Amino acid sequence: MIRTSIKLALVCYLICLFNNFEVLGQSSGQITKPKVWLRADAGSITSSSWRDYSGNENHARLTTLQGNSFPVYFNFNPTRHFRASSDLSEIPYSLEGLSETTFIMVYQASDTTERGIIGAKDGQERNVMLTTSRVLGPDSVIDVFEQGNKLITMNTITQSWEDAKLPGEGASLTLGGIINTEEVNDFEGEIAEILVFDQVIPFMHKVQYETYLGIKYGISLKNRNYVSSREEVLWKADENEEFQYRITGIGRDDHFQLYQKQSVNVVDSTELIALSSGTLKEINEANTSIFSDQDFILWGDNNMSLVDHKGEGQDSILSMLDRKWLVRVNGPTASNISTSIYLDISQLPKDSLGFWLVIDRSGSGDFSADNLEYIKADSISKDSIAYYKVKWDTDLSGKDNFSFARMKDLFAVVRTLDQPICTDPESGRVKVEVIAGKGPFEFTWGSTESEEKTKYNSGDNLEIDRLSAGTYNLQVKDAQGIVFDRVTVLEAEDGIPVDLGPDQSLTENKEIILDATASIPDSVEVDYTWESSFGLRSTQGKIAVNESGIYRVFVTNRTNGCVFTDEITITGSPIERFEVFPNLITQNETFNVSISLKEPLAVQLRFFDLKGNLHAKLGGEGNAEYQFEVSLSKAGHYMVVLETPEGTSAKKIIVY
Repeated sequence: MIRTSIKLALVCYLICLFNNFEVLGQSSGQITKPKVWLRADAGSITSSSWRDYSGNENHARLTTLQGNSFPVYFNFNPTRHFRASSDLSEIPYSLEGLSETTFIMVYQASDTTERGIIGAKDGQERNVMLTTSRVLGPDSVIDVFEQGNKLITMNTITQSWEDAKLPGEGASLTLGGIINTEEVNDFEGEIAEILVFDQVIPFMHKVQYETYLGIKYGISLKNRNYVSSREEVLWKADENEEFQYRITGIGRDDHFQLYQKQSVNVVDSTELIALSSGTLKEINEANTSIFSDQDFILWGDNNMSLVDHKGEGQDSILSMLDRKWLVRVNGPTASNISTSIYLDISQLPKDSLGFWLVIDRSGSGDFSADNLEYIKADSISKDSIAYYKVKWDTDLSGKDNFSFARMKDLFAVVRTLDQPICTDPESGRVKVEVIAGKGPFEFTWGSTESEEKTKYNSGDNLEIDRLSAGTYNLQVKDAQGIVFDRVTVLEAEDGIPVDLGPDQSLTENKEIILDATASIPDSVEVDYTWESSFGLRSTQGKIAVNESGIYRVFVTNRTNGCVFTDEITITGSPIERFEVFPNLITQNETFNVSISLKEPLAVQLRFFDLKGNLHAKLGGEGNAEYQFEVSLSKAGHYMVVLETPEGTSAKKIIVY
């Protein structure tokens, strides 16, 4: 897909980016400097030597003088290729006078055979040996060591000794093999960078070097923070734990001469996405885009599948990948960087229309359909690479979330511009925004509780005001006759979250506690009023229930007097109940008829006067609990008759 290993001629990358370590020290002289620094992207490299970038003249010499090449790239950066038994190098640096040392390296072995990377040579009493499978040396501390297993690997190893030794004559290090043993094969594969320090470097410095290498070579740092040379935390492991997989980044850190303009995670063999500042090039050095020192964009994913699913409720209009990404943006001008995402859509479910890049600008993980920004691919190549242009962190929150959703021929979202408030219930305002479709468009809008609908003819966008909290239907019809229907919910801005939970059933000798306080913040002062279908009254926040019925709570905000309510049905009464209350009322006064059954049944209520004349008729089906509110306009004595498949019952009521 997006190649990180590109076979090029040797001449394509003999131009050095930087020539000495003094440039490195100009930005921040406080970070520990290595004594040996071999990097394939900087310093003179010839067929017989690999020049030391640290400025200490510890240039690696190719002992067999067989020549070398750069056939492989790690995250668009060149590497030095080593061939077993022919490309062994010698580094003229001795560990004998040291009491401790640190090695950091990035490499990839050609196979799973144990192969030597670096070791002691000639006159050294330090038993140092680092291979693709193990670390040897007294008192060694393996900060980060992973077996290569043909993967691109970054390892950090520190070692210490109780006493220092005077260097022996000709003491040095070997690179690409272990001289003093025949048990380990010489290295075959690619080495991108080797750093050797004359001390156990401070923890912060270790993290900073690993951040530099991780971003540069597309290697995720597992369960660790990313920290710049200025000690800015670019990625906090504990805060971003959900998105700890395939962490990758672009960024510039002049202290390390890091200028990574495009990246793909090299450990992820699928190479699903690459992100580039400007246009993606075959190698990082060829990317001519410009951004500022200390600007970084890092991203990681939640490791979920690439299968898509529809959302629930009002979000069921959109089908989105289970995999989601988090983007963290750091730096004074990082949000101004124009980037491009390259997506291998051949790895996604098949779709004739393709996929939108969808972005939650809040970075809170809110992937509801109406919250997202939708970006259509600018182009799709013959090899199924979709290309999207995007700027990150446009709201300067420091983070975004993104994923990919199936495109539709006609699609619209409803953005809430103003939520209604309880003191002005019709102050709601929404904007209907057409994401896909061919105009002109015809819009039909109305509450689900009313048969009245309003039609609008408009362009791509439509604003509707004077709306109260509630559920609404939207229908959009485009010029091709395609119709898009959806439901949207408009919530009150200052609403109090009253939630009694799902309906419940009674069990023998066990009462149910209904708690209206659980979902209401302690900072909001409220009053409670309870009622049930059988006449219960209470002003407590919690009530104990041992009878079936329909229970409602009314929560009043003391500050503004606004009332919010919820209800719950309790079933499972061991006996049937049929109550009419009050049974002495005035004309047109509302009274209650409540019914509790052993099981869900159809019911029918008839209201007769003493002469047998029918004055009202009500009914329902499919429930075990019913409550009806009724009024009668004429004075007199009445019989309220309940009919169910199980039998008939009657109650008296007087209207005066």
